[in-house]
Amino acid sequence: MKQITNDMSLVEIEAATKGKSRRQLVEALMEAGVSKEVAYRLGEIWNYTKKVGSKVWKVGRILLVRIVEFVKQHAFAISGMALGAALSILVAHIPIIGPAIAPVVALIAIPVGALVGAKLDVDARKNGGPLEIMEELVRLAHDFFKILIDAFNAVFLQAA
Repeated sequence: MKQITNDMSLVEIEAATKGKSRRQLVEALMEAGVSKEVAYRLGEIWNYTKKVGSKVWKVGRILLVRIVEFVKQHAFAISGMALGAALSILVAHIPIIGPAIAPVVALIAIPVGALVGAKLDVDARKNGGPLEIMEELVRLAHDFFKILIDAFNAVFLQAA
């Protein structure tokens, strides 16, 4: 228990010495690509505290600092998971079969998106050029959605 307490003290000191306000951390989340709503909701945990023994821990502040660090280090993985979730939502809206296959698509697309994103995070760190990777990702997403739209148009035009 003493070791855990010492580790938590170090984390809390680190969070305090960074000198960042709640607003700065929320802005850092948004700059890293987190939506405004999610960033503000995460910011709500800033003032959460927990009393352990005679010490009051600023748990919310510690968590928010760690979340910002994680998002900055794994921006592409988080984006990949979001793209996987978006794909499953799109599939859910396909008439008749969509609701049946959307859970399967989510089970596959979200982890695959995370893995591909994690690979992009590693490549970006090695090459120092996340912009090129991002451009490629945007082009890939554009091509995919163009094919998807063309397929929907073909199905619906034949049905009409």
